[in-house]
Amino acid sequence: MQAVRQVHWAQGGFLTPQHLQAQDAWQQAYALRLHRQFSPYHWGYEALVLREDALATGMATLERFVLLTRQGELISGGVAATAEGGGNARVPERSLLELSVPNNEPISLYLVLKRERTLDGLGRSEERGSRLPARHRLDGESRADPYDPQAPAAEVDFLGYQAQIISSLDEGADALLGACESYKFAEIVPNGPGRFKLSPDYIPPLVALQASVNLSRWARSLRDLLVSRGADFSSVKRQRGIRAASTSAQEVMRVVMMQTFARYIADLQEIVRGGVEGPYPLYLRLRELVAEFSVFSEEISFAGGLRENPADTELPPYDHDNLRACFRIAFQRAETLVKALTVGAEVGITLTFDGKLYKAELPPNLFESDKTRFYLAFESELRGQDLFGRLSRTGKICAIEEMPRLLQAALFGLKIDLLPVPPEELPQKTPNTTYFLVDTKHPFWQGIRNGRNMAVFCDLPPEQTVIKLYPVGAEE
Repeated sequence: MQAVRQVHWAQGGFLTPQHLQAQDAWQQAYALRLHRQFSPYHWGYEALVLREDALATGMATLERFVLLTRQGELISGGVAATAEGGGNARVPERSLLELSVPNNEPISLYLVLKRERTLDGLGRSEERGSRLPARHRLDGESRADPYDPQAPAAEVDFLGYQAQIISSLDEGADALLGACESYKFAEIVPNGPGRFKLSPDYIPPLVALQASVNLSRWARSLRDLLVSRGADFSSVKRQRGIRAASTSAQEVMRVVMMQTFARYIADLQEIVRGGVEGPYPLYLRLRELVAEFSVFSEEISFAGGLRENPADTELPPYDHDNLRACFRIAFQRAETLVKALTVGAEVGITLTFDGKLYKAELPPNLFESDKTRFYLAFESELRGQDLFGRLSRTGKICAIEEMPRLLQAALFGLKIDLLPVPPEELPQKTPNTTYFLVDTKHPFWQGIRNGRNMAVFCDLPPEQTVIKLYPVGAEE
């Protein structure tokens, strides 16, 4: 029953412990109501460390945990906290060797307390045979008066919590979990006889990111991806400054993409660094990221649905009891959208080295317009005029079918012109990248166009050389 009535302090000498208990319950309920105003999902683990080395020996041991219950109570403990004299809960280690494991399905582990507010040693007779101890115990502590050092110390009794670790394979586990207060904290999977390991994707109910290794790992991975792709987009800024950039459609789109990256890089950096963000605001940020990045995608909708079946593939509603289902698909959509963005007019077609030639098959749609420009980009230790001189002496460019004949002749093949600065439409990824404009009027280009492929022969070290062909439409 929710405590909504305050105690009337007018009974004088007739005050009893029940008066103080009722006032304490009202204050707790009042604090919980305020908490719920700011966080609709106010309960879960704030910190959680499960010893993986103990799992490998068949023991479930909570190293440290901090839990906010559904009623707003703070429960903390673990073997490390107990050794340091901190925490307010005792949770004994649990042997898992007694479990009968039928298959490799995940096993759920719960932190369980009695729902009734019983006190150890004062329970009813029918409760003494219960599988769970009383919810509370008394911890006596001698306290001095901080304001009067001369005053004698007084013995103060504090309420502590007594919890147990229950597994989903325990006999009568479903009935026990339904009759008590339980908080799932892990899923484990068998890893050999008497050995277990943590599930790689389970996320318990949380109030802080730092309480889940898996959610923290997913957030760091997305942060790193955003930073990496953001750095690629930053490379398009010219030395003369962003204000002098071209106003082509491609350049304008690139600036919009850079702004989108900048927003979410800053957010994810702080979320990952602090580790105190709750899962609900993090999920909202992920939904915003998916919606905003979907502007640049034809495959994913604002709500995260796939084009083939948008209604059934949208991001699910937030579920505090099933965070794995929410975040797994949200991170997948976010990663897909971020990876789909490219810095150049096109992603570029890489010419793969086969031991002798750099070559690539070219899609027919590249040749649909006669106004399309083509650039060859060489990423090599040799660059600029030195690279052009080397290619002029030893390089050959043509269709794959024409290369055997060209290798026997003293001809260069397709004509390419060295560009002193990178073209506006393409990024200069590294200082070692040199760009050439392809002469599409040259006879050898017709062979490439007819054969739908390109081959490059050169004596550059293959382990230090990357060659790409970039098509740029007339509108870019």
